[in-house]
Amino acid sequence: MRYFKNSEFPEDPDKYAADSLLFNLDRLRAYMGVPVYPSPAKGALARFDEKSKDSQHYAVGRLSTACDIFIDCNPFEAYIKILKSRLFKRIGIYFDTHYKSKPWVMFHVDLKDQDLMWIRNNGKYIYSYTKDFYSELLYLLK
Repeated sequence: MRYFKNSEFPEDPDKYAADSLLFNLDRLRAYMGVPVYPSPAKGALARFDEKSKDSQHYAVGRLSTACDIFIDCNPFEAYIKILKSRLFKRIGIYFDTHYKSKPWVMFHVDLKDQDLMWIRNNGKYIYSYTKDFYSELLYLLK
């Protein structure tokens, strides 16, 4: 990776992440033009518990194809650029997270071949296939 060090990830990317995920994270960082930080939270790259078996983070018998990241710019700009990059088919936006000891919007990006977006705010999930998704997204991104 050009823009990331293994030590930035909570789990060893060489051991637990798909090369395509790491390649796309690096490409996203180049495209963004601002720092992109992998979440330091345990499981942000790879998860090993049975309840995460359906998650793209799951890395037992396979490599993780998901990562949670923080981007050092306005969340609206970050979201639009992630979409425009076309590097990730599924994007989650978490409005109830913290990074560097302050509230900071987190993005989940993954490689699963299924277009899907979602929001989490105050622990509540809203998915792109529901009628409230876009109005809630616009409200939260302003």
